[in-house]
Amino acid sequence: MKLPFKILFLIVLHAAFGHAQQNAETKRPKIGLVLSGGGALGFAHIGVLKIIDSLGIPIDYIAGTSFGGLIGGLYAIGYRSDSLLQIVDEVDWIDMFNDTPKREILPYAEKKFAGRYHVRLPLKGITPTPPAGVIAGQKISLLLSRLTYQYDDVQHFDSLPIPFRCVGVDLITGREVVMKYGPLARAMRATMAIPSAFTPVEYGDSLLSDGGLLNNYPADVLQSMGTDIIIGVDVSAYKFSRADAKELFKVIDRAASIPRYQKLDTLRSITDIYIEPNLAGFSITDFNNEAIDQIISRGYAAAQSHIDALIELKEQITPHDNGKSDPVFVQPQPKNLLVHGIRIIGYDKLEFQFIYDLLDIKPGELFSPDLVERKINELYALGYFETITYTVHTEHDTSVTLIVTVREKSFRELNIGLHYDEFYQLIARLGVRATNLLLAGVRFESEMEFSGLFRLHGKLSYPSRSLDTPIYPFISLRYRDVPLNIHTTAVVLEYKDRALTMGVGAGLTIDKSWLFEMEIADEMTNVLPRTIIGGSKLQHHLRYGLLTISLDYIDDVFVPHKGINISSQFEYSSTILGSDFNYTRFSVLWDNYVTPSPLHTIRFGGSYFKIFDTPPLYKRFVIGGPNEFAGAEYLQINGTNFIVGRGEYRYEYKRDIFLKGILNVLVDPDIINPVNPSAKSPKFGYGISVMFTSILGPVEFIIARGQESYVADRGQQTLFHFSAGMKF
Repeated sequence: MKLPFKILFLIVLHAAFGHAQQNAETKRPKIGLVLSGGGALGFAHIGVLKIIDSLGIPIDYIAGTSFGGLIGGLYAIGYRSDSLLQIVDEVDWIDMFNDTPKREILPYAEKKFAGRYHVRLPLKGITPTPPAGVIAGQKISLLLSRLTYQYDDVQHFDSLPIPFRCVGVDLITGREVVMKYGPLARAMRATMAIPSAFTPVEYGDSLLSDGGLLNNYPADVLQSMGTDIIIGVDVSAYKFSRADAKELFKVIDRAASIPRYQKLDTLRSITDIYIEPNLAGFSITDFNNEAIDQIISRGYAAAQSHIDALIELKEQITPHDNGKSDPVFVQPQPKNLLVHGIRIIGYDKLEFQFIYDLLDIKPGELFSPDLVERKINELYALGYFETITYTVHTEHDTSVTLIVTVREKSFRELNIGLHYDEFYQLIARLGVRATNLLLAGVRFESEMEFSGLFRLHGKLSYPSRSLDTPIYPFISLRYRDVPLNIHTTAVVLEYKDRALTMGVGAGLTIDKSWLFEMEIADEMTNVLPRTIIGGSKLQHHLRYGLLTISLDYIDDVFVPHKGINISSQFEYSSTILGSDFNYTRFSVLWDNYVTPSPLHTIRFGGSYFKIFDTPPLYKRFVIGGPNEFAGAEYLQINGTNFIVGRGEYRYEYKRDIFLKGILNVLVDPDIINPVNPSAKSPKFGYGISVMFTSILGPVEFIIARGQESYVADRGQQTLFHFSAGMKF
């Protein structure tokens, strides 16, 4: 491929002008690089940069939009293609676009709500208020700060190793904003703030969103910076076809993009070497590792197709550098800087001292981005903040002032979740949570489940704002109206289990993963038969002590890969306490997950149920269904004593698709009305499943096989299960 005439003309002109000035150093034409936006498609820029770096082509100016602004900003401060490839390999990019902290640092008070809701809406008074974006950008902001903090003192982007610009759109005025002032991390975060996906970013007097709305390929910005020759990489030039006209969302996207693409035609015309990778088959959301590698390769191949023009450009400009290429800028090495002081900006309802104490970074300590990020993540995990970001200001080259900017959340929120299975069918879940209610540190939690069943739970506690008080008091209120099935030798007795429970107690949390709660509960029951053969109505007054011990170390609530989870309850009811029954009820459930290799996970665990004395019918243990015993129907196994062992193998077929094999055994069952001794012999059940993770939560199809009856010998049964949505 021949070098475009414009480049040849500029080089000859500069050479002639330099030759006319005896003993004057000749100056080469200035080369600018423009990188377009395109979400995950922007990884193709790295492949192009790999070719540019290998040829030693000096870049004098960079302009980018959205993900192109992110790559361009890093390149401008010294991250070359090999460094960018290393960053790509080290970062979990899908996790970057998720504000939820890792479960290991969540306090137990926050951890127990993970996976229960699809939507969490701040409340203004009693009015739900949708956030400005699905993603606040906490993790991506911390990543950008870690990669760029050494240039936080650079106020104007012309002072970077390579002068840089990125583009945003001011939501207030609707105008394009070219960002040329720091902090660099904030500008990079603003240029990629896709509307509705990311919250907008305050930048001076502007409220910025993704620059791709108006200028996704800012070659004109390079031109205004004084660039003579423009190399452009465009990963966004989607070709609309007649077939696309049959799809609603593609039509809407195309209609909204027409003004941008009209401008793109003009910007292409001022580009000297225009590189457009073939990214067919990939989308802006392909942030999985396999897709990223292929996208980078596509960028490399696209640059390779322009290799003749790039080589010719390099050969023509080299003489004007007196045989020396422009230096390759290297990231400055971290210094042994001390923390000079801490500034906290943006707090409103929370006090400076509260945030400062929990941040726990003191003047005189050695500054470390890893330490700062860890402390910020721990503070963020309390659930009080939408974002926590930081910049640094160097003091006399020996220390830094850490500037922490916080954006507080509403202290009240409405939570909404849905779950479906074939037994309970659709279950809707509404929760209201409030922190610092009336008094700092008081928490109110309530949740209502309805449709396929009805449950209501409310709890008022005082664990302190920092969630680290050793012992906290609480009061609770619970109501249930749920189905209760008792399988006998002849029929299934169907009841409506209704009860109102009030309790008072104290709790203790340890190491963010242990929970101990002791409660004195008063329960009024009203159990009604649902069918004519269901039996008589049961109305009782129970008063009992309840001890709950839980341990949660699993790494993910939907698809665990490692960790242990234990949940146990000890319930003691006595007429001495004013209860209608004497009984002791104990249960423990245990699960452990190990992943010996990345695609293979093994779950093993079990449960133990034991009742002493004679409890009312509705206090017997009732289990069944694919999550409790594969091969049994929901609520099919009931009794006063049994042990369940469970093993599960899970294979990750693709990132969001899993295949599972399940085997469980029922040991020493003391079940209701067995007609022969074999009813107490071990019972086995097994199954296989396909599970998909989606924006709606896990979707799972299960085929299971087990006993048709657990109180008589009736052969085997095959069950088909389907579930979708949040944890239930």
